[in-house]
Amino acid sequence: MKTAQIIPLLPIDKSFTYENTISAQVGDLVTISFRNKKEVGICLSVEEVETQEIKYKILPIESIVLPQIIKPELMRFLLFFGQYNCIEIGTVMQMSIPDNFIKNNQIEHIKLFSFNPDFDNGKTIQIKSLYKKIYKQLNQMQPEMVKGLSIDEFTERLKCRTDTVIGLIDLGILQEDIQTNNMESRQYGQMKGVANLNEEQQKAVDVVKYDTYFPLLLYGTTGSGKTEVFISMFSRVLKNDPKAQILLLLPEVAMVSGVIKNIENKLNIKPIIWHSIVGNKAKRQNIFSLLRDGPQIVIGARSALLLPYKNLKFIVVDEEHDRSYKQNEAPVYHARNMAVSRAQIEKIPIVLSTATPSVESYHNALLNKYNMIKLTKRFNNVSMPKIILSDERLIKGRHFCQTSLELMRQATEKNKQILIFLNRRGYCRMLQCKNCDHICECINCDNKLTFHKAKNLLKCHYCGFEVPISHQCTKCNSEVEFIYSGHSGVEKVADEIRELLGENRQIQIFSSDSLTNSHKTQSILEDIVSNKINIIIGTQIVTKGYNFPHLALVIALGVVNNGVTGDFRVFENTYQMLTQVAGRAGRMTGDGTVVIQTQDKHHPSLQAMLSDIEDHFYKEELNRRQSSNLPPFSHQAAIVISGESEEDAHKTADAIHKKIQLHSASFPGVRALGPITSFMHYSKRQYHYQFLLQHNQGTKLRSFAQLVATNHKTPRDVRIKIDIDPYDLS
Repeated sequence: MKTAQIIPLLPIDKSFTYENTISAQVGDLVTISFRNKKEVGICLSVEEVETQEIKYKILPIESIVLPQIIKPELMRFLLFFGQYNCIEIGTVMQMSIPDNFIKNNQIEHIKLFSFNPDFDNGKTIQIKSLYKKIYKQLNQMQPEMVKGLSIDEFTERLKCRTDTVIGLIDLGILQEDIQTNNMESRQYGQMKGVANLNEEQQKAVDVVKYDTYFPLLLYGTTGSGKTEVFISMFSRVLKNDPKAQILLLLPEVAMVSGVIKNIENKLNIKPIIWHSIVGNKAKRQNIFSLLRDGPQIVIGARSALLLPYKNLKFIVVDEEHDRSYKQNEAPVYHARNMAVSRAQIEKIPIVLSTATPSVESYHNALLNKYNMIKLTKRFNNVSMPKIILSDERLIKGRHFCQTSLELMRQATEKNKQILIFLNRRGYCRMLQCKNCDHICECINCDNKLTFHKAKNLLKCHYCGFEVPISHQCTKCNSEVEFIYSGHSGVEKVADEIRELLGENRQIQIFSSDSLTNSHKTQSILEDIVSNKINIIIGTQIVTKGYNFPHLALVIALGVVNNGVTGDFRVFENTYQMLTQVAGRAGRMTGDGTVVIQTQDKHHPSLQAMLSDIEDHFYKEELNRRQSSNLPPFSHQAAIVISGESEEDAHKTADAIHKKIQLHSASFPGVRALGPITSFMHYSKRQYHYQFLLQHNQGTKLRSFAQLVATNHKTPRDVRIKIDIDPYDLS
């Protein structure tokens, strides 16, 4: 009898035997009956067995939905991915073939439409006022927001009726997206060539071995033209294989539009986009595209790593140090580390690009696990910014020292752009009742609500809960004014700047609260690049690789010694964040100045920025971690227990603790800390406990973590999460 092992696309960690009457092959997407429901699954293996060996009734595979969707190399990667990260293999398969690809257990082919930019403007005088209004709206929207959408998605995006969208199609304002809908072929023009590279950049392009696994750490100072380097690498890949597929991972969705334009201009290829803004039906068509030959360049967030590419030949992880690559919600994994593993299994090159490498990547380069090329000069030999560490006393009642204020006044007189960096959103940390001292708190978390003056509301930065400001205290019911309390945020600094430098200055807050959608983000970026904005006030999001050509002065506020936080990566994070924000200054003109206001000029991260010793910070940090046996010299895993009932969560933590005590002797060298309450013990309506495990061997650590964290009889509301290589232990 022919049989097959099928894994349903469900959170299940085992496969099931089915009769293979339709000759399904490994990697096929099939339909099966599972637990009295019709489900889809992936064929993991096939075999012939004697009928008498089957001791139980097995059901047949019902149909093949799509053959060979998971090729052998991807299958090996997905199995490794699940094993390494302690994730059920069914969940991993589900991540590779997302829900939006399958509807009612069938592959759905849907026509997609795009705004027609060549629609004759003269025709608008002949159409209804409703269509004129929508046509104007479409013209003002960002191109990717009105491309590759179904009729339903256009209806939702334009906030109009279905028959209105159909009318737009009939008029020609919307046209069928032939390039996306065509399943047979995708035509591209000839490559237009790339920029002239300097000697260091050309060396990076030439050193890569394009026909095998070749991990390269592209370690280039801010403004050194790393993007030009990997676009030149893309050109080389496509020249070697015109049907190649290339994956570019980015840490921030807002960065995508600029990179798209760069690739289109240089390579004449329209990239495929994969992130949360893209509609589900467009994503479905994108997967169809990936199952065909290239040339294709995919730009995406971390989830793009697991997609079923037909001919993946090259991977770039841009800003590889960025913590956004670590997914902290289940399923938990680090996209950078997994990208390296996929490249190794696929036998293709991968480039990790950054101005501030992660300590782990730098260490791998020292061990010759990665090749490393340094770009030490800014593009066109532009000078690096001058860095000033200032521990001056602040002007009374202000956030700035005298040096910062004078430099800001000089910059504004010369119409030079200024960036003020403060990693705190909102106006102030909290509001306090003048009458009873009550502080407004989140109903879902052990957290004070942050005051956002621009929207006149209080917001929790953990769960997103928000509530409008009420001038009646919820505790004493008195109608009183509130006291602004706690650390100031970017909104308060914006008010102060207007007082210090004048109301006529164009000020833009650059935070997740202002960059609320792709269209708004692009509009803000265009205003900054065209120098319509005089002063940018940004949180950590401003450090993510943006190029502001007119920026001359950076002022970093609130930089203090945060060494005692429980996070051993705190010095690394501080160094990366400040080096990145400093690197925004003077990128085009070379006249950049950076003032870092701090209470501790001797902070290791700050001193490393001033040091003339090559890679001073990384050498000191590796010595510090080695002396304490911290990663990368050991391996860590966290076990996090969450539950709506504190009692149930605590009981589960106790059960895991007993298992740790029972099995520790079988894993000599393992260290276990816990159970301890998380820093935010109650958040998102859940109580949290955690364990931290450490061992010098990663394989043994993962085995131990799975042994002690699985097979518990837990209440339905309790969840146990294993986090390999944890970054967030809050």
